[in-house]
Amino acid sequence: MRAEIPPAARGGLLIGLAFAPTLPEVHNARPASGTLVLGPFSAGGTVLRSDFPNWLATGGMRVRDSGSRARLSFFLTNDRNAGFRPRQPTDGTRVRAIVTPRLAALAGPGGVLPVSVGDFNLVVRVTAKAKRFPSTTGDFVVADETALATSLNAAAPGTAVARELWLDGVSTGGARELASAVGRPPLVGVGATFQRQVEAALQDDPLARAVLRTLAGTALVAFALAIAGLLLALAADLRDEDGELTDLEAEGAGPSWLRRHIRLRSACIVAVGLVGGTALAALLSALVVAAVLVTANGGSPEPPLLLSVDWTLLALGLAAYLACALAVVSLVTWNAFREPAT
Repeated sequence: MRAEIPPAARGGLLIGLAFAPTLPEVHNARPASGTLVLGPFSAGGTVLRSDFPNWLATGGMRVRDSGSRARLSFFLTNDRNAGFRPRQPTDGTRVRAIVTPRLAALAGPGGVLPVSVGDFNLVVRVTAKAKRFPSTTGDFVVADETALATSLNAAAPGTAVARELWLDGVSTGGARELASAVGRPPLVGVGATFQRQVEAALQDDPLARAVLRTLAGTALVAFALAIAGLLLALAADLRDEDGELTDLEAEGAGPSWLRRHIRLRSACIVAVGLVGGTALAALLSALVVAAVLVTANGGSPEPPLLLSVDWTLLALGLAAYLACALAVVSLVTWNAFREPAT
């Protein structure tokens, strides 16, 4: 049998031969069987090198002898694909994959799991589990791109077609050029999503701004109340215990010693307040993360919200509070016990 390569395929790369019976109505859906001998390929009168010993028969094809010619026996049906192609690095192995815990529970012995990629079925080997993966929802299967593409294209050429591309490190100018090119030839029907735009949209959301401003206002009010509480406690000590302090002064305690005593008591109050505030902050942080079930745009959080502490801002706030507390205590106690005891 001889046949010419169609014009559309000329200049292409021969990646294998596919075999199938004729239409069922022609042979009454009966299997086709027999022997096929392939000789060296030729193009334009030139005999091409055919390394048939390194080729692999699949489906209903079996290699009986190979060399410069390949002798194949075949038993073909409409139920499965048969072919004869060069061996690939993924032949005889399973593509390793990361899957969700639910899919991992469905895997068979050795972690093998059949998956469908388009119209093609592929068996992968589960090597790890993950609960979520970027740009996916629900169950997913993640595999090495090269290994997966090789395995898919070896069995069904053209199956491994990329539908999504991630670009990292794109400059602002490059992002603008890409955005202007999307939707025009040759990128017709292609959509683009930019992380900067998504982040800016979330930050500019009215609900997000309102929440941030409310939290900032609450923090400032709490800061002012903490300083006012310390001032009130200090003033109450000087007023309510004036008699006891006067007796100590009359018994020989100098004014500087009394001032140090009041300052030490104020320091104890500040320390207790910091310990209690830290415990309350930890509790409220856990409750807030557990209670907030929507993101800034009103949708369910995916991935879920996680607590992120800005330690630099926290340290600056603590330093500011300690500085204000020190200033308040110093100013209030500066003139205390300056008059002699009577």
